[in-house]
Amino acid sequence: MSKSMIEDKYQLAALVEETLALRNSVSDINSLFDAQRDNYSIPINSTTVMTKLFTGQKIFVDTNDISEAPNLIFDGYWERDITTAFMKIINEGDVVFDLGSTFGYFGLIASSISFKKPGAQTHYFDPNPAYARPLKHSLMINGVVEGSFINTVALAEKKGRLKSIMFKDDWNSNTLLDIKSFQNNRTLFDDYDVTSVDVITLDDYCKKNDVKEIDVMKMDIEGFEEKALEGAKNIIGSSTRLKLLLEFTPGSYKSPDKFFSSLRSTFGHVYVIDSAGNYNSVSSYEAVMQNLRDNRWCMLIASKVAL
Repeated sequence: MSKSMIEDKYQLAALVEETLALRNSVSDINSLFDAQRDNYSIPINSTTVMTKLFTGQKIFVDTNDISEAPNLIFDGYWERDITTAFMKIINEGDVVFDLGSTFGYFGLIASSISFKKPGAQTHYFDPNPAYARPLKHSLMINGVVEGSFINTVALAEKKGRLKSIMFKDDWNSNTLLDIKSFQNNRTLFDDYDVTSVDVITLDDYCKKNDVKEIDVMKMDIEGFEEKALEGAKNIIGSSTRLKLLLEFTPGSYKSPDKFFSSLRSTFGHVYVIDSAGNYNSVSSYEAVMQNLRDNRWCMLIASKVAL
């Protein structure tokens, strides 16, 4: 291991101590946002930039993306309120699955806390191959390669291949939905390509890789959440402490009310994240609809344990 890698590990350990001390309240996490960010970035080549997250971790991004990358470069974070809520549900030693991982932002944030304790793992899933190399470099430079797993695949209810819409600029919106269904939820202004991607189920993946339980799962896969969860029934059933952070987009589902009811019956507790990063209990589909952002979506936490 190189000297720089060792130094990065010491820096990460110090950061973890500070993060754990601060993450107990929304106000404390907000102070971490404000205190840790040094606003600078380093171009690596014509399209790649290395920048610094608010946690102090480094991350590589591709400047062809105009959704997430500019926010990481200039602000050091992405979706501050959702990040705040996410940090509060991560614990030392957690096994974390990041579905729709893009540049690995949420997985890296999780590792700043979970990797403090042996046994922690972070599994990254995104079918866009353009994310894999920057993510690999981010894991290497932060000293968290061991225990991290990159998977360039999509998730659904069965394995195979599906068509994926890959936007040329707004990478964060890539979806397995057909373009007409996707347009029902938003105004399309970006050019896109349609490509075929490998699809697996989470149950098959966990069986193959001997994952017995998942502690935290973040799922933001542009309307395909319901399909992915259908292929994860076994691992969800065996994960007694599972907390699922989910982008809930009613317009993407055939029966969104039934999907919400299944989340409640499977997990027992469902919370909606507000604009400050708090999570508030919701017991009905109607209550969820009252919390939609832009009349399209909201972020839920479905949890096997009360938060």
